[in-house]
Amino acid sequence: MKKITHVFSVLFLFISIFIGVAIYEYRSNDGFYKSRIYYPLKVEHQQTASFPCKEELEAINEILNQPFHYIAHGCQAFVFRSEDGKHVVKFAKSPIFPLSDYSFLKQYFPSLQKYLEDRFLLCQNKVRTIFAAWSLADKQLKHETALEYVHMYPTRGIHGTTTFIDKKGQTHEIDLDTPPFLLQRYTINLNPYLDELIEEGKTQQAIFLVHQLIEHLVSEYKKGIYDIDPEILRNAGVTNNLIVQYDVGNFITDESIKSPEIYLPILVEHTKLMRQQLHEKDPLLGEAFDIKISALLSTL
Repeated sequence: MKKITHVFSVLFLFISIFIGVAIYEYRSNDGFYKSRIYYPLKVEHQQTASFPCKEELEAINEILNQPFHYIAHGCQAFVFRSEDGKHVVKFAKSPIFPLSDYSFLKQYFPSLQKYLEDRFLLCQNKVRTIFAAWSLADKQLKHETALEYVHMYPTRGIHGTTTFIDKKGQTHEIDLDTPPFLLQRYTINLNPYLDELIEEGKTQQAIFLVHQLIEHLVSEYKKGIYDIDPEILRNAGVTNNLIVQYDVGNFITDESIKSPEIYLPILVEHTKLMRQQLHEKDPLLGEAFDIKISALLSTL
């Protein structure tokens, strides 16, 4: 009996060590590993992207013909910045457990099977939503989002291999004909940039950018496009003193919001967090936001 207990104790120890090492490796690299950027998609009309002409494709491949270094990750994507610092490539995150069929677990672990299948479906729907948003941005908001290119479905002999360096400094040679990705111009994140401007006493420049951002949101509403993420400041960027909608994974369409009577109340509700953040940064910035919103509401 003692021998059996000892065997199980040793086995449990080895399993615990294995799981601990796996979790450490996962977290130390921000969850990135090569298999997580590949995701098989069925071609759906609403999830297609425009294909570049020959000259555009040559320019895109010239950008991609350099190493890209890992800089960040979010809920939706892994982000790599080009070596010249001018562009980023974003890979959508696929599910951690890529299998879709867990029926082999049913006999012994039915609860685990159900959990994994539900989790897979949730991740699958999330990724489809992201790609629908990418497609929408590519077709209607390319300039506003600094998008250069969206690659959604496997191609053959179009791009070739590019070097990507992950957070741990490991090199990955990735054939960009295979995974979905988007290419964007690099922008400075708006949220910390506003803090810098305020610290430097450049409040008027900060106010100018906030007003620009509000106008961006209104412009999208007029097109029947809505960004469902309330983290507006975090998802926006700045390049050459111009606002860019940097996060493109949360756009949806809603034709009913095109009129001011509909979109202005939505604007007020959607920017509540933004308003709070601006007032906390600087009272003048918060006041400028309130004046801009009031001016828009006065047109009703």
